[in-house]
Amino acid sequence: MTYFFSDLDNTLVYSHRVSLPGERIAVEYLNDHIQSYMTKKTYDFFSKSIGVFLIPTTTRTCEQYARLSETFARFGCRYALVCNGGILLDNNEIDLEWLSETKRIAGDELSDLKEASELFLRLFQKENIHYVNDIMLYAKTDTPALDAVRLTSILNTKSLNVYFDSRKVYCIPASINKGNAMKRFSNRMGITRTIAAGDSIPDIPMLGISDLAILPYNLSNSVEHVRKSVAENSQCFSDYICDVLSEIVSPFRKS
Repeated sequence: MTYFFSDLDNTLVYSHRVSLPGERIAVEYLNDHIQSYMTKKTYDFFSKSIGVFLIPTTTRTCEQYARLSETFARFGCRYALVCNGGILLDNNEIDLEWLSETKRIAGDELSDLKEASELFLRLFQKENIHYVNDIMLYAKTDTPALDAVRLTSILNTKSLNVYFDSRKVYCIPASINKGNAMKRFSNRMGITRTIAAGDSIPDIPMLGISDLAILPYNLSNSVEHVRKSVAENSQCFSDYICDVLSEIVSPFRKS
């Protein structure tokens, strides 16, 4: 069995704003509007893949992942690591033992996160702030890059990591990262060999400890000391991932 820990957004699924090559399949809806797609190649691969145990590993919250859960259930996904790995979902239910352990590991970082939430109230509109299970904080904003710089200059970045994407800025305890989540899950399940894929900075802790890291070219210099498979800029990343996995999993090896 190949255990594959994968980021979701811009790795396996893409916003409706992104242009994708070839046929695409809608996989996420919000208020009856399409939010995300997968390429048909990627969708078909994971629908039929025998020998790949996929563990979605994402910064999405439980609610945000729920919009994709039906699709990933079709792929045989029982588990998902959400909130940057701070929460383990088992058939869409929060594993309370995992969450308790997350909080124990984070320790004093959670106090720093609480203080950060007060800063968020000064910087962002209250309705745009989300404090998730006391382990992750994010805000919707029109200026995520600028806001991330502002937060980094004020917060204790030894205990808190600040990330941003096109529409949000995140503040997450340093110990709540995808690398620690992958290690914890692997220890629990007796997994000894891992493959990981991701496209952005929050994925680096996971990519950096995997046995094989699948990543885009722009991230390749940020991941060291591991075996890497790097997609060129011209390639659709999710389809490239499927090609790599096809070479590894025997039922999909090219003749």
